[in-house]
Amino acid sequence: MTGVVITGHGFYASGVKSTIQLIAGEQHEVKYVDFLESDEPSDLREKLEHYLDSMNNVTNILFLTDIVGGTPFKISAFCKKEKLQVL
Repeated sequence: MTGVVITGHGFYASGVKSTIQLIAGEQHEVKYVDFLESDEPSDLREKLEHYLDSMNNVTNILFLTDIVGGTPFKISAFCKKEKLQVL
């Protein structure tokens, strides 16, 4: 099974979550992680690692970020483990 982690600046992930839930309902293997103005990059890394650890039934994880080269993209790439893909 493939899991998805959506992350981005501000409330990007929360906004995407709202839209997906409205259209398709709750998606259990999709995680949404906001990178807030008050967060440090290390905070985002901890959040992402927490969600990665909670995704027990997945063999592949796809990261979706808002800006290529931005902090959420870089931290996602840093968290990259075997079979993870950052887009």
